[in-house]
Amino acid sequence: MKTRMILATMALFLSMGMAQADVRDNGDLDRSEWEITTYSPKGKADNALDDDESTRWTSGIFQEKGDWVVVDMQTAQKFNEIELFQGTSVRDYPRGYEIYVSKDGENWGEAILKGVGTEGEKTVIKLPKAANSRFLKIVQTGVAKNWWSIHELYIRNVK
Repeated sequence: MKTRMILATMALFLSMGMAQADVRDNGDLDRSEWEITTYSPKGKADNALDDDESTRWTSGIFQEKGDWVVVDMQTAQKFNEIELFQGTSVRDYPRGYEIYVSKDGENWGEAILKGVGTEGEKTVIKLPKAANSRFLKIVQTGVAKNWWSIHELYIRNVK
């Protein structure tokens, strides 16, 4: 009886630990060595990768077609989801976007996805198929009398 109780308790703890691991394992890629650049010198681009959702990169000017953000992940990474966490800047979402990838940061080819951002806390962009690339470029295709802000930019390989 005592052995069964110990085994049942161990099974319970193991299952709880596994459930917590699954919740935390959302596919986020390690951003610690990444670099980010933007078209706008007004905001601090690194704020989009600083693991502090209270800070942000912001354009400081109204959204225009052609505005861009480029992430250099330092090595090729496989990914299928991008999250633009807008936090409290709920109206500073991209009114339209195109997603590009590049192995060298110079040759971008055609957009792999086009879409419209989401008003609110975040815009989640799900790629139709996984990309494997070092560089990611998000180009603004809409216009708005709002700034473009990113509190955190997450790139994931969601299973």
